[in-house]
Amino acid sequence: MNSTKEHYPWLDWLRFLAALLVVLVHTRSVSFVAYGELPASDQNPLVAIFFLITRLGDQAVMAFFVLSGFLVGGRAIERLAHGAFRPADYMLDRVTRIMTPLVPALIFAAIVGVLVGRGFDASGFACNLVSLQGVFCKPYATNIPLWSLAYEMWFYILVWIVGAAIVAQRFTTLTIVAGAVGLIIFTQLQAVYLFCWLVGALAYGFRPTKPSWIEAAVALVLMGIGVVGEQAALESKSFAVEELRAWLPSHSASQIYWSTGIALLMRQALTLPARSPRMKKLDAWGATLAGPSYSLYLTHLPTLFVIDYIAFEKAASLSFMGVGQFVVRVALCLLVAWLFYWAFERHTGEIRRWAKARWLTNLQKAGADGRAT
Repeated sequence: MNSTKEHYPWLDWLRFLAALLVVLVHTRSVSFVAYGELPASDQNPLVAIFFLITRLGDQAVMAFFVLSGFLVGGRAIERLAHGAFRPADYMLDRVTRIMTPLVPALIFAAIVGVLVGRGFDASGFACNLVSLQGVFCKPYATNIPLWSLAYEMWFYILVWIVGAAIVAQRFTTLTIVAGAVGLIIFTQLQAVYLFCWLVGALAYGFRPTKPSWIEAAVALVLMGIGVVGEQAALESKSFAVEELRAWLPSHSASQIYWSTGIALLMRQALTLPARSPRMKKLDAWGATLAGPSYSLYLTHLPTLFVIDYIAFEKAASLSFMGVGQFVVRVALCLLVAWLFYWAFERHTGEIRRWAKARWLTNLQKAGADGRAT
């Protein structure tokens, strides 16, 4: 598989902003009481908008799924179409990408769990390590963001199954067994997220060559419908949403609306290349900020647990002290993520090359390239 990656302008910003939004959602939930419990003097439109934005964690994760579908699923489909898909390469690429930051992040979460008095759960640790959280176990040490990794890994496995079967022009014992296990897994997971991921893959295959303001407007409308529909489907202690539900799409339909809107917006972003020096610098900043986004996603909640255990409590108002603690929490989450990135995630390429040199031949002999076992 060609290691040279095509650069897609502005998508790094989407990755960074989605990760940052997840951090803001969790940081707000541990920093402040619910909006309806704030003093009346703090309840104003600006604060309400802040609390609304920091409810959009699921939208941020679905943006990750669409982006993953675009960059991983779309590229895999393209390589299959050109006869350039090599299943063993593909699977090692995906496993090293997931596991290089995940293993140290799980160890970090385990240490934090012991520190805050939750103890160590060996079976839960192992279950999360093989991406079966949400099927046989919960996200390890209440590190809630880990739920999405099970989906990512099984999205990748499903692509490998299809790709290996196409390359071999038949299903082997290995792909049949993997496919059966995958079907069983998805009886426990929510299939709507697979559709969201596939929307991203389809967006890759039909990239526009010039901008369309009509498509951009449609994207924003779909995203708006998706946000309103999903937020109305969720429980709220502060806002009356029950009466809206009869007029809005279901929770799953709203997720598909949102994902489709994000995919269309991504397509339009690709038609706006960074040509001027200022735009190139802005695009480069996006790449820099997006670098540790996966580490940020994995480590921010254990970091917040440590901060709250050692120092801070939930604020009952938007006082100077409460807002200051919120900012400090976010800053420390970013700092820990950068440390994890420099220690582990940025070495993914080196680990991938080492793994391929050591195991690729054996994987191919074992049938990972679609040959009979």
